[in-house]
Amino acid sequence: MHEIARRPRSSRTSDERCIALLRELEAKFAHPMRSLVSRFARRLILDRPTSTWTCTSAMRILGRAGCLGDAINIVHSAGTEDLDEVDRVKNDVVARSLSEHVDVVVVLDPDFAGDLRGLSRGAHVWIVGSEANERAVRSVRERGADPNDARTGVTTFRGGGARDELLCEILGTIDEHHGIHAADPPWSAMRVVGLGLDEVDAARVAESLRLDNVAIRALDAGLRIER
Repeated sequence: MHEIARRPRSSRTSDERCIALLRELEAKFAHPMRSLVSRFARRLILDRPTSTWTCTSAMRILGRAGCLGDAINIVHSAGTEDLDEVDRVKNDVVARSLSEHVDVVVVLDPDFAGDLRGLSRGAHVWIVGSEANERAVRSVRERGADPNDARTGVTTFRGGGARDELLCEILGTIDEHHGIHAADPPWSAMRVVGLGLDEVDAARVAESLRLDNVAIRALDAGLRIER
């Protein structure tokens, strides 16, 4: 979508053709932020002005949803008023995301609709296997992600059962790949998507990670585990 919306000025591809390609992409991918980002992509293609408030509000929504990367770049590029403010808000949204840096992301949602590619650029993502998630993983890997890179990439694992049980079952395996015996430096923080703070037992999580204790706190769409 990013390549279509921000085609070079020298491109001979017509607006009509770009809009048609955009519709094809929309039909292929289901994502809660799809319609929002597509709306700005259309404005870019048709060179229509977008107010500062509209642009910055959309970037904040994307930031809360964890959709950075190409999605936020499309919205940012659509801004046509007060570009300094548009830049400031984008930098603020990205900085807030970086301040919540984690080494590993665990996705327990079998129908994950977040920015998997964006997540896998900054941390290694372990995502529960499902038909929908496998499609997303293939898309990420086709763009060059290395599943064997401990710092980035994506790994799938078998699901089934309650999510809190599934988390505790997979944490030991994750620690084997990212803990003190496998990574330098080892993981210091994990983000868990698809499980709330009131659904986990900190003592069981610590036991699964072979630690005396862990710190767990709530995030907008899950929780954060720290050594």
